[in-house]
Amino acid sequence: MIGVSAIALIAWMMLDWSTTGKLDRSPTTKASPELQAMLQSAASASPPATDSVTEAARRVTARLARQAYAKRIEDAFLDKGMDVRVTCRGSDRTVLRLEYVLAGRVFVHQVDKSDLVTTAQRLGFTRVEILNSDGVEGYWNLRDYH
Repeated sequence: MIGVSAIALIAWMMLDWSTTGKLDRSPTTKASPELQAMLQSAASASPPATDSVTEAARRVTARLARQAYAKRIEDAFLDKGMDVRVTCRGSDRTVLRLEYVLAGRVFVHQVDKSDLVTTAQRLGFTRVEILNSDGVEGYWNLRDYH
């Protein structure tokens, strides 16, 4: 989230650019009284809560890491000649779904023996699902997984 002072600074820079044709970061006398009042108000305002900004950045970074992991897994399966579609589901992308037409007990067992589930848990996934053409073949609830 952008703080009030950042918005005021951007508005002030845009006003300066629109009147002079160049982007100057030093104060000018061309700013309107409304903009000057906004700048003074922003300067006296308390800074934005950095904890919420930090938490939002952490959540976005974790979501991107989970999506990158899903892409790596899908590429690894494709390299082995297996047509497995790997996607992330949910608002924070915490459900890892593997869709494989030939998924059965053997495939579920191989996934369970690999480090896929433990790595998924470490990356913040809460559930791993394996679907075949009939529906869910297996899943791991990672909140309870050890």
